Amino acid sequence: MQHLRALLATARIANVPSVVSNVAFGAVLMQVSRQESCTNAYTASLAACLLYVAGNFLNDWYDVAWDRQHRPERAIPRALFRRSTYLITAIALLASSLGIGFAVNSSVGILLIVLALLVILYTIIHKKNRLGVWVMGSCRAMLYVVGMACMDSSFSHLHDLFSGRSGFTDACAMGCIFVFPALGMLCYIAGISLLAKAESLPQEQQRARLLPRLLVFSPILTHGAIVSCFPRETDIIVHVAFHALAVFGTWTYFAAVWPRPIGQRVSRLLMGIPLIDAILLSAIISLHGLSPSSLISHNPINYIPSLAFLLAGLLQRIAPAS
Repeated sequence: MQHLRALLATARIANVPSVVSNVAFGAVLMQVSRQESCTNAYTASLAACLLYVAGNFLNDWYDVAWDRQHRPERAIPRALFRRSTYLITAIALLASSLGIGFAVNSSVGILLIVLALLVILYTIIHKKNRLGVWVMGSCRAMLYVVGMACMDSSFSHLHDLFSGRSGFTDACAMGCIFVFPALGMLCYIAGISLLAKAESLPQEQQRARLLPRLLVFSPILTHGAIVSCFPRETDIIVHVAFHALAVFGTWTYFAAVWPRPIGQRVSRLLMGIPLIDAILLSAIISLHGLSPSSLISHNPINYIPSLAFLLAGLLQRIAPAS
């Protein structure tokens, strides 16, 4: 049993549901106005999850010397598995991910290759360079693009969206819908990464946490900016305000500011990643003139952020999220 728990901890299994949520959200961006089948989104989510787990095994393989000193509870320092086993597992998972990605379409496969390179870069530099947290954030932000690519390999639908043929008012609105979510996710993950780094520092060095706290609240601004592009859309204002402030804001305050050990803060912030997707998903549903209940009844993919949030909480009881 301890071997299984160690493998689940290495895989960061509690964070896998949020990977599915991110890819599904990207798919919804491309799908919601056309009501197409989301089969490719589920397949792309599987590929992204395999890549995510591969990156975690690679990270633990590479960081073994550091872990022996700072994280002796991990599997390799405890001699539960050979170090070479982790490298072989990472390579096998990576190959499987790319194979599934290219089976969806060439764009998804190529994006997964880029993601894999970013994961390798992060693995090499994250203990040596502060830029590593932004690389990690970029990996998460790219999951949105993977979700978009699985629905439209050539991204031709983007032209329709920008040209105003799909119900969007102008290019400024499209900039909000595609650029701001990625920026918010990047900053959120960077904030979590900065906070997580403090977990292994002496107590007196853990106090400088203002920047991480600001970063994890940034999705409220990036996703709230959508409202400025649709000043006449009352439904969007209501949905974004409710999900960004009441749901995501409350949870993030509870996770990041409420007094508790850093490890618990990081775990709860990781659990909250799908809530970021829920902020904009609600606005997109409203934007297209569809009530949430009617859209959900036709497409189960819109349940994913909420389910991912709940499942992450359950899985954190089995294995740590970081």
